[in-house]
Amino acid sequence: MKSITNRLWQRANAKRVVVIGAVVAIGAFYLLLFLGSLGDSDLPPYDPPFPGERAGWTILAVVAWPLILAARIMGRDPPFVLWLPLLFLAGLFWALLVEVCIMKIHARKAYPASLPRRQ
Repeated sequence: MKSITNRLWQRANAKRVVVIGAVVAIGAFYLLLFLGSLGDSDLPPYDPPFPGERAGWTILAVVAWPLILAARIMGRDPPFVLWLPLLFLAGLFWALLVEVCIMKIHARKAYPASLPRRQ
């Protein structure tokens, strides 16, 4: 396992991982701000959430899973000081996943060229 992770880090493009991680973290933060600004209607008439709002909360739950996990463990929302590091951790997770997919695509393209042809 250690050799696999070492090879992954040697071949990974660190600049691309950090940029994608930051973009995902900033995007998740703005999505959270947007969805939080919609508010809930506690007084009648109760407005049901529109389909885009439900889809937004689902996307946010998938993207920002460290924030959701911390809230579940703590039993309440984590302090605001932890939000940005947790969102950046989520961004790095998704960036590494994208990087692994990119490396797989490049490896798949390079693999057949390196094999000798069978007669």
